[in-house]
Amino acid sequence: MSKLGPLTYEPSIPSDGFNGFWILDKSRKAVATVDGPQNEETEAAARLFAAAPELLGDARRNLVWQKHLRQNVLANAGGSVLMALDLSISATEAFIAKAENG
Repeated sequence: MSKLGPLTYEPSIPSDGFNGFWILDKSRKAVATVDGPQNEETEAAARLFAAAPELLGDARRNLVWQKHLRQNVLANAGGSVLMALDLSISATEAFIAKAENG
């Protein structure tokens, strides 16, 4: 079992009829599955799924920090610095929107 945040994942027992990884909540209740052979690619998908809530929280905190920088620290900076920060803010907002709304 691997712990990555509020969710964990662990491999199934294929002889029990399911080949893949279980996604478990804190009470060890299966909340999702990642179907497929127990190889690196399928495990990476399970790891990403289990880490998703924590990654979304990190993105939200990062967005707050980016906006703070934009408004309070770099407000008078010019050109490419602000353009790069604005692009980063837009990308982070899009990531969060996709995670929240599909």
